[in-house]
Parts: sequence; C-alpha cells; structure tokens
Amino acid sequence: MARWASGVLIYCCSCGHHIALSADRWPDEVRLFDVDSRLVCTACRRRGAEVRPDFNWNG
Repeated sequence: MARWASGVLIYCCSCGHHIALSADRWPDEVRLFDVDSRLVCTACRRRGAEVRPDFNWNG
C-alpha cells in the first residue's frame, strides 16, 4: 500500500460497520481499490467495502 498513509479506514458498503487498520499488511504496489472488493465485513459477513487512507493513523 502506498506509504503516503500508514493506515486505512475500511467502511462496509452494506451495513456501515467500519474499522481502522494498518496498511503495512499490503505491499507498496497494492492500491486501495485493489482490496475493497475482496474484504468481508466482520459484522454482516458481506463482501465489498470502501477503503480510504487514514492520514491520522498512529497505530
């Protein structure tokens, strides 16, 4: 994941559940829109999310 943000905010497109995660889990060449359709919500178990950079990440 590009190092201009060290964290990401992930919002479920179905139920609105959200979480902040470290972007370190993905390589630098991975783009935000490369992972959004693969993510599964831990609340509603549906696939599809909106992924945004978290410029305030302090994890």
